[in-house]
Amino acid sequence: MNLKGKLAQLYPGLKEEEEESEATKKIKETDSAPQKIEEKNEKNGSFWKRIAGVGLLITVFKCCIKGLTDTIVISVPDINPIVLLFFRSIIIFSLLIPMGLVKDQPPFPTGQSLQDRLLLVFRSIIGLLQVMANFYALQQMPLGVVKMIISTKPVFTIIFARVFLKEKSDFLDGISILLLMGGVVTVIQPWDLQSSDSDSGYSEHFLLATLLLFLSTGMAASIGIILRKLRGMSVLSLNSSRETIYIILTFLVIFSFGFEIFMPTWKERLMILSLGVCGLLTSSLNILALKVEEASKVALVDRCSSIIIGFLIQILVFNELPGTITWIGVGLVMGAILIIGGKKIWKSKLKAKQKEKEKVRKDYG
Repeated sequence: MNLKGKLAQLYPGLKEEEEESEATKKIKETDSAPQKIEEKNEKNGSFWKRIAGVGLLITVFKCCIKGLTDTIVISVPDINPIVLLFFRSIIIFSLLIPMGLVKDQPPFPTGQSLQDRLLLVFRSIIGLLQVMANFYALQQMPLGVVKMIISTKPVFTIIFARVFLKEKSDFLDGISILLLMGGVVTVIQPWDLQSSDSDSGYSEHFLLATLLLFLSTGMAASIGIILRKLRGMSVLSLNSSRETIYIILTFLVIFSFGFEIFMPTWKERLMILSLGVCGLLTSSLNILALKVEEASKVALVDRCSSIIIGFLIQILVFNELPGTITWIGVGLVMGAILIIGGKKIWKSKLKAKQKEKEKVRKDYG
C-alpha cells in the first residue's frame, strides 16, 4: 500500500475531500464545455458576422440587385405589369416550395390561429398592391423619381404611429416630413405638365402612377408591424405564403379583365427568370442584413443607396439627365432621410446606454 492509501486509512476525511475536489473539477469541466464549443463556433462559423459594417455592405449589394430588377421591368414595357408580376411570382414560388418541402416549412403552417392566417393574407394583399404600383410607376416615370416616392414611407410611419399608437412627434419629425414631401413634389413638378414627354422619362399617365405609388407606399407602412407580430414564422413560410396569394390574386385579375398572356421570346424569358431570382435574392439579403446590423442603420443606408443607385441607372443606362430642380428635390429628400435615420440611431444608442446603467446598478446594487 502506498503512502496515499495509508494516509486515507488514518484520515478518512482526507479521502472525502479528495473525492469532492475531483467531482467539483469534473463538474466545472462539464459546465465549461458548451461555452468552449460556442466560442469555437463563433470563431470558425460566424467570423464574417463580426466584421464591422458587413450588414451595411449587404444592404448596398441588395440595392444594386434591386436596381437590376427595376432595369428589367423598365426594359419590358410591352408586358402588362400584372402579367409580369404573375410570371415573377410563379418563378419565386417554384424556387421556394422545394426548399420548404425539404425543411418542412409550408406556406401556412399547422397550429396557426385564424388571426395569424388573416394577417398573412392581409400582408400579402398590401404587398401585392405595392409591387403592382411599383411596376406600373417604373414604366411611367424615371427610376430615380420612383425611388424618391418610395422613400416617403417614414412619413406614413410617423403619421400612423401618432394616430394609432399615440406616440409623440417632435420638431425633427415635422421638419423631416416637410423636407420629404417638399422634395418629392419638387421632383415630380405637377405644375409643369410639359415635363410628361418621352424624352424626359415621363409617360402620359405618370400623375396617376404617382398617386397609386403614394397610396401603396402608405399602406405598406403597416407591413413591418404585421411582420413583427409574425416574427415566430420562418422566412420560407413567410415568402411562400406571400407568393401563393400573389399568384392567386394576379391570376384572378388577369382572368377577370382579360389581360393577354402571350408566350414571351427567349430574351424576355431570361429577363423574367432574372426578375424572379433577383426578387428572391433581395428579400433574403434584407433579412440577412437585419440579422447582423441594427435596423435603423440598415434603413438609412437602404434608402440613401436606393436613391443614388436609381439615379445612376437612370443617367448611365437610360440616358435621362435630371434637371436642376430635380437635384434640389433630391437634396431635400436625402436631408430628410439623414435626419430620420440619425434620430433613430441616436435613440437606439440612448436605450443601449440606459440598459447598461441598469445592469450595472443590479450587479453592484
